[in-house]
Amino acid sequence: MQLLNAAPEGVLDLNEVSRKLGARKRRVYDITSVLAGIHLLKKTSKNKIQWMSSTPLSSFGSQWSPKAKAELLHLKSTEEALDWLIKDCAQQLFALTDLKDNADSAYVTYEDICQIDVFKDQTIIAIRAPEETKLEVPTPTEESIKIHLKGSRGPIHTLTCETEGPGDAEDSTNTESKLTKSDCFVSLEESRIQTQPLVPDVSNTVAAVQSA
Repeated sequence: MQLLNAAPEGVLDLNEVSRKLGARKRRVYDITSVLAGIHLLKKTSKNKIQWMSSTPLSSFGSQWSPKAKAELLHLKSTEEALDWLIKDCAQQLFALTDLKDNADSAYVTYEDICQIDVFKDQTIIAIRAPEETKLEVPTPTEESIKIHLKGSRGPIHTLTCETEGPGDAEDSTNTESKLTKSDCFVSLEESRIQTQPLVPDVSNTVAAVQSA
């Protein structure tokens, strides 16, 4: 806001913002995209923005209270910590998968998945696809959840499994549970998930539809 207020004719270069704030361009562009989306500013070119709100920029100067500044600093440190954790996890994952000695152990079992609490009583979809495969999830409706898979560099292999919650595992007389759940991975064709081609006669392009 201060940079915008001081910019000649109210036009600000985003490269200058990134340099002066010590922030990555991607972060700056994310912020300006949000502000443009709610019509507070507009892009005059690829790298330049201009304030367009009826509220003058000067009115924002007194709103940065010590509490707000402290919260911003806390959020910034949290973001940096999360960025470091993501980078560290990615490096560990790459190091693990690049070791040939680990190739024979690079799998998970149905029992492994069932032991993960967040997957309890869920339909799990496992996808093995070639590079550049695109996965799209349209906005869910009350009737169904749709998943679109699009690929052109090889076949897409998809498996599903139904995990049981604690109650289902104990109730061996639950007929409905027996009919709709399997204790192993099954193909889409064998599962209760409905499928249909996104493009006719293209075997490696599929749409998976899960009823609510």
